[in-house]
Amino acid sequence: MPQRPLGIRAGEKWAYRGGSGQPLRPALVLKAGAHYEALIRIRLLDDPEHTAMWVRRAKLPCLWDDRHDWLEAHPQYRDSEDPEFLPEPVPDEITVSVDALRRVIREEIQAAMTPPPVAYSLTDAARATGVSVETLRRAVRSNVLVPNYVGRKPIFRVDELQRWVRSLPDEVAR
Repeated sequence: MPQRPLGIRAGEKWAYRGGSGQPLRPALVLKAGAHYEALIRIRLLDDPEHTAMWVRRAKLPCLWDDRHDWLEAHPQYRDSEDPEFLPEPVPDEITVSVDALRRVIREEIQAAMTPPPVAYSLTDAARATGVSVETLRRAVRSNVLVPNYVGRKPIFRVDELQRWVRSLPDEVAR
């Protein structure tokens, strides 16, 4: 018997694993990829209005006839033909996992505890003041903005940037 690419052939019926909490669904393979990373074209058989779609190999865990063995090894998934299967209701509110909430809180606390910068690089100073890098370079060349240097690299102290911005005219020059 010739070796099959990916173990999948066009015309075979495979189990399609949709998103989290969704059951396995029967899918007809329309076109198998040439290698494991290639996309596979399928059509879901339990939805007559469904058109074909491209999926990754990971979305097709097993042949449809072998799904019961696969489900025993992966109890977190369900079968669409399971009589106890009821689609989960769509919540009216957005839910966030505890881990995602912890990550957001951790980032906010870290940002609040991070001391404000004492000096900026040329690019960051331009961003902080809302002007272009070239405008800052012109101000340095004309001695109206005084940088400090780390080696040959100019850095701009926050108080010097604030002094320079306060010295700018209030009106457009004519």
